Amino acid sequence: MAVRAKKLTREAIFDALWNRQTYATTNCRIYLDFTVCGQPMGSRIEAKGPRPVHVYAASEEPIARIEIVRNGEDWAHVEPNQMEAALDVDDDASDPAYYYARVTRTDGQMAWSSPVWVEE
Repeated sequence: MAVRAKKLTREAIFDALWNRQTYATTNCRIYLDFTVCGQPMGSRIEAKGPRPVHVYAASEEPIARIEIVRNGEDWAHVEPNQMEAALDVDDDASDPAYYYARVTRTDGQMAWSSPVWVEE
C-alpha cells in the first residue's frame, strides 16, 4: 500500500488516508499519480464537459501496461514497456462515473489507484 501525503508527518499521512489518496500494490515499488479533471485519486468531484484523465507511473522494472477503468470496465490503455510512462485521455461522457488506474509491470507486479468519483 502507498499513501500520497503532502509531508512525511503523522498528520499529513492520516489526512491522506482520510481523503483516500492511497493506492495498492502487489508488494512492489511503483510510483503512481492519477487524476481526473486535475483532482487526485480518492476525490469526489462534479464535472460538466470533457473530463481529462491523467495517469503517470514509474518503477525500477519496465511498465508493461497502464489501464484506466471506467465504471468497472477497461476504458483506455497503453503498453509502453518503459520504466516511466503516462496516459492522458479525455472522456466526453456526461453521466456519473468512477475511474481508477491499474498498472502492470513486465514481471507481473501491479498497482491500483483509489477511484475518482465524478457526478454531474
